[in-house]
Amino acid sequence: MLVLSCIYSRHHDGFVRQEFASRILASDDACVIPFVVQLLGEYVVEICADVERFVLESLPTRPNMPEGFATFLADNPCYTALTKQRATSYWSCYYRRQYPSRQTYPGLVALDALRTPADL
Repeated sequence: MLVLSCIYSRHHDGFVRQEFASRILASDDACVIPFVVQLLGEYVVEICADVERFVLESLPTRPNMPEGFATFLADNPCYTALTKQRATSYWSCYYRRQYPSRQTYPGLVALDALRTPADL
């Protein structure tokens, strides 16, 4: 079921994507890490907010997961940079009024927190 949830987290319908994203956020399996990171480069701010909430509230209570995210991001610098560029682009194009500062946009807040697990 976890593999199916990962696949459906890439669905073209944002509501379906958000439903299955919540399922992968509930998992402690390291295989979900790339799928969670991918969600941060999405245009659906509600999904980014869900991931931000997960990163700031749930992730610190899960052993080994914060370090797993930091390792994944460090081992994939091009992917990390591309995800940050996508998040920045969506913030700039669609959410700049709602989040006047880039530092408050959920996708970028979560991505920055994931890169430094000691802060979690």
